[in-house]
Amino acid sequence: MTIPNEAFKCYLKALINKVYKVLPMYEEENKNLRSYLQSLEREMTGCYQIYQSACKDANFLSVIGIVRYLHTEDYDQRTCKQEVFKAIRIIENIVERTE
Repeated sequence: MTIPNEAFKCYLKALINKVYKVLPMYEEENKNLRSYLQSLEREMTGCYQIYQSACKDANFLSVIGIVRYLHTEDYDQRTCKQEVFKAIRIIENIVERTE
C-alpha cells in the first residue's frame, strides 16, 4: 500500500494535536489516559508499518518511543510536558522534511 506524501503530512499535522492532548489529560488526571496512549501507540505503529517514508525516518520511531514511555511508565507533570513537547518538535521537523 502506497500513501502519498501529502496524506502522510496531513496525518503528521493531526498527530501533533493527538500528542498534545496528553497534557490536559494528564493534568486532569483523566482515567482514560493510559488507554488513549495505548491506542495512539498502536495507531502510530500501524502507520509506521504501512508508510514507507516513515519506515526510513528514525525520528518517527523516536515519537513512537516517547508515546510508549508515556503509556508504560510513571512520570511527573514536568516530564510529561517535556516529552510531549519534544515529540511535537520531532513531528514538526518531519513535516518540514516531507514538503
